[in-house]
Amino acid sequence: MTRVDQLVFGYREGHELLGGSVEVGPRLASDLLPHTDARFEDDSPHYLVGLPVSELDAYMLVRIWPAPELPRPGAVWAHALLIPPRLDSFEPFEAVRHFRRPERDSLDSYDEPLQIEFESQQRVADVPPVLMQLLCEVVYAESNPTPVIVWPHSEDSERALLALWRGMPSPERSTLSFRTRGRARSGNSAYSVQVAGTYAGRSASGEIELVDPRTEAQIPQWSRELADASLDPTTGLAHMLSEVVENRSGALAAAQLWPAVRANDVGSVTSLLEVESPLSLSGRLVQSLLGDPSQQPQYWDVDEPARIEALLREGGALVDGNGLLPRTRLEAAWRISHDRTLALFDHRQELPNSSQERLIESAAHGLSEKELIERSHAPDVLALICAARPATLTNPQLWSTLQSDRHAEARDQATKFALEHVHPKELASGELEAAVADMITRYLT
Repeated sequence: MTRVDQLVFGYREGHELLGGSVEVGPRLASDLLPHTDARFEDDSPHYLVGLPVSELDAYMLVRIWPAPELPRPGAVWAHALLIPPRLDSFEPFEAVRHFRRPERDSLDSYDEPLQIEFESQQRVADVPPVLMQLLCEVVYAESNPTPVIVWPHSEDSERALLALWRGMPSPERSTLSFRTRGRARSGNSAYSVQVAGTYAGRSASGEIELVDPRTEAQIPQWSRELADASLDPTTGLAHMLSEVVENRSGALAAAQLWPAVRANDVGSVTSLLEVESPLSLSGRLVQSLLGDPSQQPQYWDVDEPARIEALLREGGALVDGNGLLPRTRLEAAWRISHDRTLALFDHRQELPNSSQERLIESAAHGLSEKELIERSHAPDVLALICAARPATLTNPQLWSTLQSDRHAEARDQATKFALEHVHPKELASGELEAAVADMITRYLT
């Protein structure tokens, strides 16, 4: 669980900071007000704002709603989440589920921090590809005027900006600022990028770069690669951006060489790294992708599933620490080649200890509940269920699987954990077989 402080804004004697779980001084509160206010000029149910707040050592995500019930025309409510920096595992799509539209009689509910359990497996974002590609093109190119993308659907805009932010190299996430609007106007902007339903002003403004939706053919290949990585955090390039690349120029270089990486074209990748990337980045990219081609050519000449298998069989430093097989890459293997990874998992005793540990760790999200239950008699799988998938303990099929006398030790282990961490009513429900219910009752007494 992660502590996330919150703030609430709305109308009192003007638009004000009304409360929160962290103290904010008057000057900072005044600085934050413009980012929590909005003019609703379309039918959007809410807008989204994201920006770093160094004074609070946090990244502030804000949702703004119109407040027609308040006495001032144009009043709004705003709920801000203060995301701690440097989270190892952070899913913004989980964070925004905790936004709550304020009401006048419930403002004190924002006085305590939230406890949010962020998912370790990030989800694929549902965003129109062309919107994601446009965002990546204007943000990673880092043009001088502030880009404004015109997009008519605010919900698409919110999801796209969250996916963009999630997919950026970690140091860059702390500098990106963004906003959705019903109507953007010419003039200076406080944000790195905006997405608006319409645009008012001179499109040739020196401060604003107006970007209209275009066909996919007009978007560069590197932007499409970055967009795919932003939408799906399990891809290889997404791993590179989160684990290795440190800035936007490095992300751009990685995206430009990614088609050659995907094709296992060692010559092209090496040439591109020598020409396009700083030497320090080149070394890290090579090491993190496929190893040094002069020393480990076997990892360049095969497809990704075969490469994963070879790395697991090798074990040791290749899978530990900063080796070639970090957690994100192995989790992606379950999705890319589930059956092949499952076969390795079922024969994990043949692998080095380091590889066994990595496979067990990744199986928390790689195995379906049915596959977990089928293997629940194994002590390491049962321990995984108890630690990472405890809801499985309420499935009657688990207890049926453990009924055999040869699984008595595993059954006792599961029962002990269930009685300590799961409500007995959930376990002894009518869906469970009578024998299982009797067993649980025996342990209760």
